[in-house]
Amino acid sequence: MVASCGRRVSNKGNITGAVPATLPRDAAVQLATLAASCPEGQEWVHEIKLDGYRLLATVHAGETRLTSRNGNDWTTRFGALATSLAKLSCKAAILDGEAVILNEAGVSSFQKLQNALGRDQVGNVVYFAFDLLFLDGLDLRPCTLIHRKELLQKLLDKNVTPQSIRFSDHVRGGGATFNAEACRMGLEGTICKRADAPYTAGRSRSWIKVKCLQRQEFVIVGFTDPSGVRKGLGALLLGVYDGDKLLYCGKVGTGFSTKTLDELYETLLPLQRVKPAVVNPPLGAAAKGIHWVAAKKVAEVSFAEWTEDGAVRHASFQGLRGDKNADEVVRERPIQEVATTKKKVTKATDPVVAGIRISHPNKLLFADVGVNKLDLALYFEKVAPLAVAYLRARPLTLLRCPDGFEKGCFFQKHGNANVPKEILRVTVNETGEGSKEYLMVDALPSIILLVQMGVVEFHVWGSRFPKIELPDVVVFDLDPGPAAEWKDVAITALALRERLAELGLAAYPRFTGGKGIHVVVPLTPRASWADVKSFSLALAQEFVRKAPRSFTIKFAKSGRESKILIDYLRNGRNATAVASYSPRARPGAPVALPVPWEEIEARTSGPLLLSVIQAPAWLEKMGDDPWKGFDGARRTLTKKILTDVGVR
Repeated sequence: MVASCGRRVSNKGNITGAVPATLPRDAAVQLATLAASCPEGQEWVHEIKLDGYRLLATVHAGETRLTSRNGNDWTTRFGALATSLAKLSCKAAILDGEAVILNEAGVSSFQKLQNALGRDQVGNVVYFAFDLLFLDGLDLRPCTLIHRKELLQKLLDKNVTPQSIRFSDHVRGGGATFNAEACRMGLEGTICKRADAPYTAGRSRSWIKVKCLQRQEFVIVGFTDPSGVRKGLGALLLGVYDGDKLLYCGKVGTGFSTKTLDELYETLLPLQRVKPAVVNPPLGAAAKGIHWVAAKKVAEVSFAEWTEDGAVRHASFQGLRGDKNADEVVRERPIQEVATTKKKVTKATDPVVAGIRISHPNKLLFADVGVNKLDLALYFEKVAPLAVAYLRARPLTLLRCPDGFEKGCFFQKHGNANVPKEILRVTVNETGEGSKEYLMVDALPSIILLVQMGVVEFHVWGSRFPKIELPDVVVFDLDPGPAAEWKDVAITALALRERLAELGLAAYPRFTGGKGIHVVVPLTPRASWADVKSFSLALAQEFVRKAPRSFTIKFAKSGRESKILIDYLRNGRNATAVASYSPRARPGAPVALPVPWEEIEARTSGPLLLSVIQAPAWLEKMGDDPWKGFDGARRTLTKKILTDVGVR
């Protein structure tokens, strides 16, 4: 596997948005959101929706590694394609594209590709490249799509095998006309992309897919016996996930060749089980002759429509999907609208999240990735058990971006008449300013009420009500200068953990949603604010004394370009740090994400930046609180600890 291109390269070409970096070991793909129609406006570009296998192509030192959308290595399956890509005129690159086989009319055919793979005859596979994530020491993902495609086209113009590697062209604007023509030509549909958006891993609304026919993946949950002259099997029984429940949604009995029927039968036979995997299986006579199978295989199926009771009509089998995981298969529902700069559609009935009505749900808070107010509310609903635990009863400082972070934000520290009365208040005496009213949250509805107000970021005190004067965390904010390398930030965090362990204190890491790391220490709330701040300052100074060329506690940007600022000021009374799981008002809608230490140790190319769309799936995959044991790890900041770091 390719681990690194071996050196950092400066952005000598002044490519706007590009970041000098080593070649990522694993890059996650961006996915499109299903919509009923194409968005209009010149800010959108439109590509033909291809019907093949999505592949990331990592080219390095004359070799190519091809990976599917879920990270499987498919280099061997597409050996000829890998060989052609290895001839590209570059030292290191990551291309995103689709491997297809074209039929006689020049239209990509998934069934032809399936047949070719089954016969090990993939010499006529064509790779349509539509994005460029990395090129010769530069991470291009922060660049705009239109800029990335310009660089991709220049790279492919030098390609020595143009027939097997092609540029996926696009049309700017005119989405409805483009899609109508695509459907007339018998194509699968259209992919619509914001021209000004960065490349963001996971599903987002800056990429939209519009299909000519209803078509999606289904989990195979069973099969029936063949009848008449048919051999192998009769029909496949299909399912989709709704949360953790697998729902039966009908059968597909057409679209099979004789060879396909035999192959499916051989594939499914070992997976048979007595009980159905679906929670709503057919009953009575409808269940006769069904062979239930484990929910492991995924089929792509085209169909006419969904019935009112959630079944597909007039379904036709297209092929097995070896690049899709069964537990990811859900019913695809087109979003109701795609907001553009020219037109915004508002539903007649506002949605309700956690009992709170969301007005103007389609208002874009992160236009670069298409995240709106409703998306933000639904994010908090998904991560509520974790987010509430770290927010509850802490005085807040809120960053409000009512018209989206691109159009300006402002901080709000105190309550006023515009804040809903349901939000908790706590009175705090501020030096020289008298008593001030701070806001707090106690449950998910409180968070959603603040989201309704346009709150994007949640910053919290290091103490909880009623023990406001006794902090229960210490936060060290490791903020790298522009020339500092990620590996040094990670090494610093690990060294800080080790030093804290020597003092008898636990530490937990949090990606800030930017370039830095928070190292958070859980405390028993007994020490004063003065002691906690003195402790954090003394420990930061200890690091600076040992390595003055690497660390600083001075905030002036001049002179710390390659240094790591150890910010200890998060630990003063009235000071705040961004809350765990809070979104950040930055491009891509990233999240301040708590992670286990293994994540810091394993990452080589930069912090884990997950958006509000991506983070819930990552947390669900983890299956547990990344900071499990945090409260149980609280220790008292003793006089001995303070003495050990030179405070007393």
